[in-house]
Amino acid sequence: MADEGPTETDLRDAVEHAADAVGFVDQVEAGVQLQATHDEFSVVARLGKSRIVGDIDRLLVAPDAYHIVDYQTNDLSSTSTADLADHYRLQMLAYALALLQHSPDRSVRASLRFTDAGVEERFEWDSSEYAAIESELRSMLASLSEC
Repeated sequence: MADEGPTETDLRDAVEHAADAVGFVDQVEAGVQLQATHDEFSVVARLGKSRIVGDIDRLLVAPDAYHIVDYQTNDLSSTSTADLADHYRLQMLAYALALLQHSPDRSVRASLRFTDAGVEERFEWDSSEYAAIESELRSMLASLSEC
């Protein structure tokens, strides 16, 4: 069967996901003294000769913190947001490392917004955790190179 494009349900779902994402960001931004905001912000975490590259959906920059907002549109019918947050944790950890390498005086908060359920799962790090973050990511890279 030929793909006939999105259905009315697909379009309605997309609008609902977008509305949840916009509402969440508006709420977060209202509680933060912002210096800058960035959409699709590219970062690079450096680990010796290795690099981990990624794009942050929305980055909020405050005087003392970075706030990563990552939108997730996963179907949650067969899993929980907590399980999915665990799945995305290494990605958020790489973003945190890149941001801490750029500005170690700021803490990093990462919010995964599951737009299907209107749920936030959150991670937080500060510069005192830099060595642990780097070590965990190095271990992940080492296990990948063994494959």
